[in-house]
Amino acid sequence: MLNIKKVSPRQINLTLSDRIDAIAMKSGLDELLEMSTDMIGGRILYTIEDFQWPTPGAILVEFQYIPRLITLLPRFDKCAVLSNIEWIKTAARMEGMLLPGLTIETFALNDEAVAQNWLDEASNPASPTGA
Repeated sequence: MLNIKKVSPRQINLTLSDRIDAIAMKSGLDELLEMSTDMIGGRILYTIEDFQWPTPGAILVEFQYIPRLITLLPRFDKCAVLSNIEWIKTAARMEGMLLPGLTIETFALNDEAVAQNWLDEASNPASPTGA
């Protein structure tokens, strides 16, 4: 299951659990693209509760969305990944090194408050509001 919720004008929360099929992947990616259309300096709280590899159809859908997903990158500054799965945390940190302008930090699954505090910290020191 992929649950996507816009919790503020600048934050989207994503929760991944169980296995995702092609229909859920398409629906989730469409929601993500729509919810983030006007975002600037956006934040993502990404919770990965129970990872199972997506179905082959879901992976195909994700590959088809890559050009549109690339347009998301400038909309977001920070992503906090909550997971207890070490290889996912390592992959997220590596992804953060490869994506310019997007800072990714990882947290234990039960550290949601710490992750949210990190997301809320100002990322632009020149702005008193962190915007």
